[in-house]
Amino acid sequence: MLQASPASSNRKVGAAAAAVVTLSLFTTMVFSLRNINAKSSKPFLSSWQIGDIPSFVWGWAVASRRLQSTALSSLVLTFLARKAGWGISSWRTSAWTFFVSLWYLEWRLRVVEVPEVTCRGTYFNRRVCSMIQQNLGKYYPCMWLSNTHFNTIGSALLRDVEFLLYSRMHYVSQVLLCYDKVNTFTLDWFQPENSQEHTRTHEYENMDTPVVVAVHGLGGSSEEAYLKRIARLCHQHGWRCASFDYWRLDFAEFRDLDIAIQTIRHNNPSAPIAVVGISAGTHIVARYLQVAGKASPCCAAILQSSVFDMIGEYQIIKSKIHHGGSTAVAARGYKAFVDTTIRKMAERHLKNEKRTNFDRERVRAMMNRPHVDGDVLYDEFIWCSPQRSEWPLPPTKIAEIEAFQQRMASRKGTKIPRQVFHGNEAHYNGLAGNKLGQIEVTTLMMHAVDDPIVGYHSIDWEACLANKNIIAVATKRGGHVGYVIYVVEFFFIIFL
Repeated sequence: MLQASPASSNRKVGAAAAAVVTLSLFTTMVFSLRNINAKSSKPFLSSWQIGDIPSFVWGWAVASRRLQSTALSSLVLTFLARKAGWGISSWRTSAWTFFVSLWYLEWRLRVVEVPEVTCRGTYFNRRVCSMIQQNLGKYYPCMWLSNTHFNTIGSALLRDVEFLLYSRMHYVSQVLLCYDKVNTFTLDWFQPENSQEHTRTHEYENMDTPVVVAVHGLGGSSEEAYLKRIARLCHQHGWRCASFDYWRLDFAEFRDLDIAIQTIRHNNPSAPIAVVGISAGTHIVARYLQVAGKASPCCAAILQSSVFDMIGEYQIIKSKIHHGGSTAVAARGYKAFVDTTIRKMAERHLKNEKRTNFDRERVRAMMNRPHVDGDVLYDEFIWCSPQRSEWPLPPTKIAEIEAFQQRMASRKGTKIPRQVFHGNEAHYNGLAGNKLGQIEVTTLMMHAVDDPIVGYHSIDWEACLANKNIIAVATKRGGHVGYVIYVVEFFFIIFL
């Protein structure tokens, strides 16, 4: 009977112990981040949890032809190599060697890509596109995170861990009055990384260095790691970066963003200003650009992983649950993520809301139910708001008050419950995706074809091409907000 040598047993025990320690450290770091986040005044309401990973990994492994074909090919090559007498003694070692080699070759030859850039053929657009391609060239997705779900969830977790481990970025909050003249919001100015208080601070008044205004995604805040990465790149160029920290559960309300940008222009008359929207924040930015038109002081904008119809995309995700298989597994995960995030956003809105005529009682009754779909809760929240984003906007303050009084009267004067989405038609008619032709500021739109949350074909790319002010960049891989490319480089070209 063959017995394992003591050295071999020790190596196995050591490898197992190292794996356990590594996993324990990673888990501890993630939970430490969550504990820090829980104590923060601006938490990551939308951060993925480590428990979301296993179901997505299993669904990917079952459905991935790339994984299955690579594994099968490595086994066949190992068998042929042993038959040919190439001196391969261990099936496991040789199979792993072939697997890693084939995986790398396929990644290098089929995954690495040159982003596709489309735009109107104006001289300005051609000049910008040529400079972007010269500076960046190919797009290299992470070799082991190139799957759409890994790009979406795994990269978000890694970004959080990165800033927990070695990066510290503070910000100075500038409190501004909201459009309703009752509530307030903050414009958070990021300070250079690892700087101490009162040292190396970036002032937000009377300077001519460029300013990049970042608008976070669903349930986010100024604590989001992807915003800090953008701020880091801006600081490396000597620019300033501010986060528009919005708390409203209204994906189309842009008037506070307009106030923030006008304040920056007033305090910095000669500074170039640009704005970047991430995920759900792209709808706010796009609405602002469409309404402001040429009057906007911004010289450039970026929309990454654009969400122009949050409720519509949510309903598409919900419909995929009935497809079965790995598609249903992923859809249930994303739906649960959106449901949880919107509920937390509703809590945050109620915490910050100071208007006395906001119908808190009706909202609380909805939120006290054991489970409410995210689109239904959002619709009820908009219905109960005294002022909401509509298209066209109410011309006067009196018109807004009258509209709210009509909604109050309609729900008190009948015993028939309001049907979902009825009465909010004016709000939903304000979708930014239907008015892309009204953007009059040079705008870069970035989107991944494999985006699992916002379908690539949900965006009207023909309307983007028809607008000379829009430059579209598409990659086959990248997931949803799985990468931050071209952001600072695009602004660098525009600013200079």
